[in-house]
Amino acid sequence: MGPGYATEGARVADAAFTPLGRREIISITVAANTRSIHVMQRIGMQRDPAGDFDYPRLAEGDPLRRHVHYRIGRERWEEMGEKH
Repeated sequence: MGPGYATEGARVADAAFTPLGRREIISITVAANTRSIHVMQRIGMQRDPAGDFDYPRLAEGDPLRRHVHYRIGRERWEEMGEKH
């Protein structure tokens, strides 16, 4: 069992949608950070390749250069319900 990051991520997302009233939240991480990607997927976020980017201050070939973009809208969050 992991340290509960998916649960914590779900709490943050719930706070963004409920008291803050946001329509959508996004999350960005380094492409090599598979644990963070798993957390985003577990709480229902979907990758948006159009938002992926290379961090400009890192050299070509640096494993931390490529970043991936995930998002989830309020409707999808509500559809996920108990799954997150």
